[in-house]
Amino acid sequence: MSTQRIVTEAAINSFSERGPSSWLFESSPDCVKLLNLDGSLVAMNRNGLCSMEIEDFSTLCGVPWRSFWDASTHSTIESALVAAREGGTGHFNAFGATMKGTPKWWDVMITPVRECDGRIVQLLSVSRDVTEVHRAREKAEASEARFRAVVRAVSAIVWVMPPSCMFESEQPEWSSFTGQSYDQLQGAGWLEAVHDADRDATLQAVLQARQILTPYTIEHRLRRADGQYRYMSVQVAPVLGTDGILREWFGVHTDITDRKNAEAALHRSAGEIAEADRRKTEFILTLAHELRNPLAPISSGLQVLKLAADNPATVARVRGVMERQVEQMVRLIDDLLDVARISRGQVKLKKELIDLKEIAATAVEMSLPHIEAGNHELTVDFPGELLPLLADPIRVAQVLSNLLNNAAKYSPPQGAIRLSAVRDADDIVVTVADRGIGIPAESLPHVFDLFTQVEQHRERSQGGLGIGLSLVRNLVQLHGGTASVSSAGAGMGSSFVVRLPVASQR
Repeated sequence: MSTQRIVTEAAINSFSERGPSSWLFESSPDCVKLLNLDGSLVAMNRNGLCSMEIEDFSTLCGVPWRSFWDASTHSTIESALVAAREGGTGHFNAFGATMKGTPKWWDVMITPVRECDGRIVQLLSVSRDVTEVHRAREKAEASEARFRAVVRAVSAIVWVMPPSCMFESEQPEWSSFTGQSYDQLQGAGWLEAVHDADRDATLQAVLQARQILTPYTIEHRLRRADGQYRYMSVQVAPVLGTDGILREWFGVHTDITDRKNAEAALHRSAGEIAEADRRKTEFILTLAHELRNPLAPISSGLQVLKLAADNPATVARVRGVMERQVEQMVRLIDDLLDVARISRGQVKLKKELIDLKEIAATAVEMSLPHIEAGNHELTVDFPGELLPLLADPIRVAQVLSNLLNNAAKYSPPQGAIRLSAVRDADDIVVTVADRGIGIPAESLPHVFDLFTQVEQHRERSQGGLGIGLSLVRNLVQLHGGTASVSSAGAGMGSSFVVRLPVASQR
């Protein structure tokens, strides 16, 4: 006979008279209730009254037991009562507050109470307070949920490996990330997902850890299911038993690709900043040199004018020299001002409908001194049709003139320069080609960068600050076009191409 049955019979036979066996009903540490078949309360032990925080049971005698529970549990309670009335055992686990509102969780067992002839006359409910157990379970579940959330948030893979460091069980998170099936990853198959270049170092770290049984951290690239390799930080720790024997390895792979990319970008930025600073310093030195060059003949000319003021021929010759040097300084300063205005967005284009051929003629005239100084041969090849542009004529002429000047500077004496233009769909394509010293392949991406001339072919540049091509690109972009360059290499000449949108004919 069960303990519950003994307690029940004691309660039935002696609870009301307080006979000598009433202590059985009272001795249970749980909340014990005697119920009628309809589920109404008949009696409750002292521990139950204390657990439920009931001060006067007389006010509750005959009250339906289910009224103590939340309505959401009534169907569960009724099912347990039916099971007990039919001679079985009802069991459920549910939340129910005490009479004073204290929240508690209960594990409840309901059994029938029989007469000597076997008839079921009452029901016995034994409710055990499992609040602490439930809270501990909730904490464990919450802790696991938080851990899983952290794992998902940091794009981590959690895995467990036996002492052999060979997978012997399925690893869902590993398989989900790498796309490897269990058959593919078991044993040492997991190494196949590690990048070839990182595989040996990974294996060495594993073998060393097996020898000394200490945690280790490594980084390697792991192939994702889509074939892309991701940088992973790997933290692995041995799990030892109380006897000090290795039970398993616990590991976490954390995706650090974004961090690696950010570090690489930061490194590149630092290098670019250092490079820009170096180029700026060289530019300042070059600027000082370029501004000083015209000052020397101007200063000398002033001295000559003082000594030969009454010699018209000498005065005219010296004045011509001084005017040319002043013009050179003005061009340098204008270029500097243009760069500053463009960088600040202060250049305002004065657009009008123009024919590119007319602007090209102006540009050729502007560059003629440079072309003639090198005794170059200039070929101009334009179609007979109009080449309409909605553009600032002065700025477009400046673009073409800078390209022609650049070709003249970097071509040997008696070089060949060609200026051509064609219409290509909705664009007008202008090309300035030369057979000069050319551009090395590694320098092509930087040709339009500010101050590039400072570093390349300085001895062939014939002066200048290296800002002409930068102005070309910026002015072309302001017109909605593009500028590009190509060269077969050093000594093979170069070709600069400008594309500008054709003006609408409407």
